[in-house]
Amino acid sequence: MNNEQPNYYSILTANVRYDRELKANEKLLFSEITALANKSGYCTATNNYFANLYGKSKTTISNWINHLKEKGYLKVYLEKDGSQIIGRKLYPVDEPVKENKDTPVKEKDNTPIKENDNTYSRKEQEGIKENFKHPIKEKFKENITSINNTSINNIPASDDAQSQIPKKLTENQIIEIEFEKLWAMYPKKLGKKDALKHYKSWRKSDKNNTYELMLNKLNTYLKYLKIKQIPLEYTLHGSTWFNGRYDDELDMTPVKPRFNQQTKSVRKATDWGQVQQRIQQQSQTVPQLTQEERNAIFREFGR
Repeated sequence: MNNEQPNYYSILTANVRYDRELKANEKLLFSEITALANKSGYCTATNNYFANLYGKSKTTISNWINHLKEKGYLKVYLEKDGSQIIGRKLYPVDEPVKENKDTPVKEKDNTPIKENDNTYSRKEQEGIKENFKHPIKEKFKENITSINNTSINNIPASDDAQSQIPKKLTENQIIEIEFEKLWAMYPKKLGKKDALKHYKSWRKSDKNNTYELMLNKLNTYLKYLKIKQIPLEYTLHGSTWFNGRYDDELDMTPVKPRFNQQTKSVRKATDWGQVQQRIQQQSQTVPQLTQEERNAIFREFGR
């Protein structure tokens, strides 16, 4: 990720939020890009980073970025060394202007986008005016984490909303935001309250216990479920997995297909019609005695 550190909140402008032509995930990606934008107003995260973050393919991420670009919400600047692309900068656009597709792009155009070219400046990223004097209400902290699965990325960028964004989040708020992203990826969402408690305890127990480390553990577990073809009913509850089961040693060997299975022979039901027919045939082959032969036998042996 090029050592890029995200802000602890993001901006989702009204024009993006209410654009019916955008998918929900595309809006979320735009919000994430504003959170990752550094002091120069651009984001350098790669498609691979976003793919791991949202559990999607790099092709899907590329399609989302291209759609945001086509809608005028992003400006994409490619850094080249000759014909080789060595970097990319994503500029969130404040007032989108759709690009003219008929205008050719110069291949060697290495002129960076100016900060005031409808892109977010540092002050806009911070979301706080320098002359901000109004105190933050106590209920703001509760509202961030109490709304159902709502991350701070969904805070609108209007003036009224920005006036409620604190300059610095507490450690607990940061951890809760991290957990919401992890919980959104976990397949069996049972025991959320206990799972959050376990995650907080894990994060605070060691400075090396970072969000990125837990994200890698979760991605590994999701791959394990897919490789082993484990159905949802046998997947660990969220509260169980976050309670130390993320450290389980997982056998990532793919399941072998079953071939040459021996089938048990099935005994056919008796056809009683055929049995009766055979009895009749046998009775017809037995020689029958005439009445005279019977009388002779009786006279000879009947005394």
